Formats: sequence, structure tokens, C-alpha cells
Amino acid sequence: MNPDELTIASQKKVFWKCSKGHEWEVAIYNRVLYVGF
Repeated sequence: MNPDELTIASQKKVFWKCSKGHEWEVAIYNRVLYVGF
């Protein structure tokens, strides 16, 4: 997957990792919705 192929409105689920090493899967749109951009 190339970041250039995705948008903030994407419903594609991807894995995210926090600074403490925890991983979770959520759609890009949902992550941006709650974090902001």
C-alpha cells in the first residue's frame, strides 16, 4: 500500500501503532475523524 493511494475519507482498514507499541486496526476515516488532520 502506498500512502499516495489513500485519502482521509478512505474506509480502508489499516493497522496503527502508538508510541508505546500498541497496535490496532481501524478505518483511516475513523482515525482522522477523532484525531484531526
